[in-house]
Amino acid sequence: MENRRDGAKIAAELQAIFNLKTAPRKIECFDVAHLAGEEIVAARVVGRDGKSSADEEIVWRFENLSETDSMAESLRERLKLLPARNDLPDLI
Repeated sequence: MENRRDGAKIAAELQAIFNLKTAPRKIECFDVAHLAGEEIVAARVVGRDGKSSADEEIVWRFENLSETDSMAESLRERLKLLPARNDLPDLI
């Protein structure tokens, strides 16, 4: 139960920070890192109602791209997967 309160508090803080009409229920987060110093890995994690949604996680591997280009490419790949309008994230 404590995690739900923490999740609700964080959602309320994000609502205030980003001036959202409602607290975000679905959040998608992206990050890029080097893997063994040779290739770059980009990942998407999804939070729904304050809980991690592991079945929605995606990892992309890129070679010969900068970190910035890898982030842009992972977001382009994500946009290709746009779900039905009723399941869009409230915050990316």
